[in-house]
Amino acid sequence: MLERARIFRARLCRKRAEIAPEGHHSVVSLRSRLLLVALAAAALASAATASLPNSGLYGVVRKGPVTPVCRVGTPCDAPAQVTLVFSRAGSDVARTRSSTEGRYRIRLPAGYYAVRTLERIGIDRNLRPRNVHVRSGHVDRLDFSIDTGIR
Repeated sequence: MLERARIFRARLCRKRAEIAPEGHHSVVSLRSRLLLVALAAAALASAATASLPNSGLYGVVRKGPVTPVCRVGTPCDAPAQVTLVFSRAGSDVARTRSSTEGRYRIRLPAGYYAVRTLERIGIDRNLRPRNVHVRSGHVDRLDFSIDTGIR
């Protein structure tokens, strides 16, 4: 019985060798593994995206005045690159960093948040508005301004 199984396997391998070139099985195996990795990554990415809230804020953070005397034709404020920290009930919930142009975007669950910056700009941390409302299912534009205290 064992001899018949050995002969059968030998014939099967010879037939496979005629059909598929040498090394074919390792290529198929590698392709299968890569496909499995790609599918797993796609599943993880979709799960991570699904867990993100579908609400949030975006806008621009500006600081000003940036000069003691404002002149016609010259802006009195400038973009601010800061870290905005959103908190609820005294606990930090999320943070985002604005770009060099002052632009920011953040996804947040719906609700009311207190907002502050990590950086101190000017005499005080005068960020306006200090409290924000994020609506469920909406990504709303909200611009922040920071008073530098220059007068």
